[in-house]
Amino acid sequence: QVGESKKHRGAARTLWCSACHAEWDFDRVQCAVCGTRSHQNLRYRHVEGDAAHRLHVCDECHGYIRAVFRGDTTKPIDLMVEDVVMTGIEAIAVKEGYSRTAVRTAAN
Repeated sequence: QVGESKKHRGAARTLWCSACHAEWDFDRVQCAVCGTRSHQNLRYRHVEGDAAHRLHVCDECHGYIRAVFRGDTTKPIDLMVEDVVMTGIEAIAVKEGYSRTAVRTAAN
């Protein structure tokens, strides 16, 4: 999730594990797959008409994670429901060659 943080000034990013349901703070300008902080290789993608559900993609490792922007939705966020809702936008990432388990290689 990305949104206003009580712990940090301004917006923050919280990662959530769908396997164990743990949550932790994570730097907004960092790839959660490979760790790069290269601004030019990190961006968000979303489907027109749904700015709340986005993909944070990394052009360095071709990895991505799904993101829900709290400020762009008026509905309560249930992360287990969002895990299912995000499968549609996830198909776009896969079609474009991104992976949730991307690995840096010489070709990347």
